Amino acid sequence: YREAQTYVGLVLLIPTLPLVFAAVLGLQPRVALMPIPPLGQHFIILSLIRMQPLPAGYVALSVCSTLALGALLVFAAGRLYRREALLG
Repeated sequence: YREAQTYVGLVLLIPTLPLVFAAVLGLQPRVALMPIPPLGQHFIILSLIRMQPLPAGYVALSVCSTLALGALLVFAAGRLYRREALLG
């Protein structure tokens, strides 16, 4: 149980690190930053809240990269769960 708590804490830290860097460094939306899923979504949400225009290409890039990463992780999880040794 304790080992699982340690891993969950680390897993939750990974998506928040880009947001911390964005806040500290004052990053603005750029093509190179939009494929990073939490960061791209952060920029989209901020632009909606501030009612600022954001290029449609940035939104498409963020959405596509998030979907691709999600599909890759689902595929990897499916492969892991096919192994009977994982289930005990």
